[in-house]
Amino acid sequence: MPVTPMTDAERHQLYYERREEQERHLATHAGSPEGRIVHLELADRYAALAQDRGSDRRSRLTIRV
Repeated sequence: MPVTPMTDAERHQLYYERREEQERHLATHAGSPEGRIVHLELADRYAALAQDRGSDRRSRLTIRV
């Protein structure tokens, strides 16, 4: 059975899911409450991007400092 290549949207979704997981891990091990909050905010934003399956365009991730 041949392997079907991933679409850009599928690659982006996979990337965002991995980044969400990494950010949640970093939040767990953050050295300060502020760092934990930033990592959790990033994780939530990556989760939202991963759920946007209908989008085939690249999204920008921004945070307010």
